[in-house]
Amino acid sequence: SYTVPPGSYESAMVDGVEVIDPDSYERLDSGDFPVWKIIAAPVLVLFSSDSLIIIVITLFIIFVSGSITVLQNSGVIPELIRATAERFAEHKRILIAILVLIFMAFGAVMGIFEEVVLLVPIAISISLSLGWDRLTGLGLSILAAGFGFSAAISNPFSIGVAQQIAGLPLFSGAGFRVIIFAVTYVILLVFMFAYTARIEARRPALETGESGPGGSDDPDGSAKGAGDAPAFAPQGSAGQIRSAFRIFLGSLIFIVMYLGIASGIPAISGYSMPIIALLFVISALITGLAAGTDLRRIGKYFLSGSLAVLPGVLLILMAASVKNIVVESRILYTILNEAAGIIRGQQNFFGVAAVYLLVFVLNLFVGSASAKALLVMPIITPLSDILGFTRQTAVLAFSFGDGFSNLLFPTNAVLLIALGISSVSYGKWFKFVIPIQALMFFLSLGWLYLATLIGYGPY
Repeated sequence: SYTVPPGSYESAMVDGVEVIDPDSYERLDSGDFPVWKIIAAPVLVLFSSDSLIIIVITLFIIFVSGSITVLQNSGVIPELIRATAERFAEHKRILIAILVLIFMAFGAVMGIFEEVVLLVPIAISISLSLGWDRLTGLGLSILAAGFGFSAAISNPFSIGVAQQIAGLPLFSGAGFRVIIFAVTYVILLVFMFAYTARIEARRPALETGESGPGGSDDPDGSAKGAGDAPAFAPQGSAGQIRSAFRIFLGSLIFIVMYLGIASGIPAISGYSMPIIALLFVISALITGLAAGTDLRRIGKYFLSGSLAVLPGVLLILMAASVKNIVVESRILYTILNEAAGIIRGQQNFFGVAAVYLLVFVLNLFVGSASAKALLVMPIITPLSDILGFTRQTAVLAFSFGDGFSNLLFPTNAVLLIALGISSVSYGKWFKFVIPIQALMFFLSLGWLYLATLIGYGPY
C-alpha cells in the first residue's frame, strides 16, 4: 500500500449484473494509508462490506465444531467410525476412491466448497480409525472438494458466473472439462494412495514404540483435535446409540440433498452456510437426545467444542485483513490494470498463461470465485478477443487460477477453518500439498496450451 499508487474503475450494469468498466481506469492521487488501519484491520473487517460473510463463517465454524463434539461424546461418531472400519477394513483403497469421487463431485458439479467443512471432522475420524492421520482426512475431504471446484464441470460460482460475463452459453464446453475432471481425479487418487501407503509402512514402527514427528502416536504428529475419541463415556445404551446413528445418517442425507437443490437456486444458494449450520445443530441435538444424552451434557459438549475453535476465528480475521487493506488502500485496481497491460503484450498461449497467473495471484487477496469473476472477467473477455484465444479458454484459465490455489494460500478462510477444526498447522498442510499443487500448476498450463491448439469454444 506504500509502494503501489491507488486507482479506480467505474462499474456498470450488464444484463442486470454490476461489473467494472475495463476502459474506465483512473489513477488517483496517492495518499499514505494510515498505519493504524493496518494494525486494526482484523477489527475493521467486522465493519467492512465483507462483515456479514465473516460473521457467517465465524458462526459456522463455532456451530459445526460444537455439534461435532456433541456427536462425538454422545457416541454417534464412534459408531460411525466402527461401522465404516468394519465395512472397509479389507477394502481401504475402495473407500478412498469413493470419498474422493464424492467430494470432488460436490465441488465440480454443484460448486460446494465452504459447506464441506462440516464433514471434515467425520473424514478425519474415519481416517484415524483406519490407521491413517488427520492429513489423510483433510485430503479425502477438503482437498478433494477444492480440486473438484477447480476442475469444474458445471460449478455455478466459477464457470457459471464467468461464462455469463463472457457472453458464453451457460456451462458450454463441458465435454473438455469432464476430461480434465477425470484426469484430476486419477492424479489425486494416486496421490492419496501413495500417502496412505507411506503411513501404513511407518505404522509398524509406531506400534513398537517409536513415536512419529512431534512425539505423537498420530503419524502426522498433530495435537489432539476434531476426530479424536470422545472425552466422556456415552450415557446411552448400545441400542440407543445405533438408533441415533441411523438418525444422524438420515440427517446427513437430507443436508446433502438440500445442498444439491440449493446450488441450482440462486435465491437460496447464498444462504446455504447459515442454513446448513442450523440444520447441523438441530441434527446434533436430536441425535444426542436419541443416543440417551441429557440436555445438560449436550450443552456442555457443545460449549466445549465451540470454545476449542476460537483461536481459528482470529486466523479468519487476519486472512480477511489482507483483502481489507488492499481494497481500502485502493491499490487492487492498480494491480489489475498493470497486469492487464502486461497481458496485452502477449500472444495466444502466453496471453492465456498470463491470465491464469493474474487470477492465481489475485486469489491471494480475493477468495470468492464469483466476486473475482465480476472483477477480472470484464477485462479478460475483450483481451481474449484481441489476443486471439477463445473466450471459453479465458474462462478455463479463470477457473484454474481461482480454484487450485484455494488449498494453498493461507488467506483462504475455508482452508483456515478446516485446519483449525483438525488441529493441523499450516506448515504441515503446506508440506503435504505442495507436491500435488506444483503438479497441478504445470498441468493446468498444459490444459490451457491444449485449449489454445484446439480452439476450445464455441468461441
